[in-house]
Amino acid sequence: MQRTVKNKVTGEQITFIETAEETNGRYLYIEVSLPPQGDGPPLHIHDEFEEEFEVISGRLTVTLGKEQHVLMPGDRRIAALKTPHTFTNNHDEPVVFRVRLTPPSQFE
Repeated sequence: MQRTVKNKVTGEQITFIETAEETNGRYLYIEVSLPPQGDGPPLHIHDEFEEEFEVISGRLTVTLGKEQHVLMPGDRRIAALKTPHTFTNNHDEPVVFRVRLTPPSQFE
């Protein structure tokens, strides 16, 4: 499996830090780079896994339900099962953040 993939349209880059196979199916751990003013996916839910977001550098806006949270480096937020959520970079600098998907489901 390729460790880093890049969306040519959005500029979003995902690097697999720990795959489901490497964690014996416990979780998947990825690092995401999002360019300035970059959008993530549309508002969505997951029925099979939760996502924990942690910002490494820059600022990330995470929407959980109807609430928006601007995360700074070191900040974390969890999108629990069936919680509508999305993320975006509403700022003029890139953002790097990590996401842990537990359990990993079929994300890879």
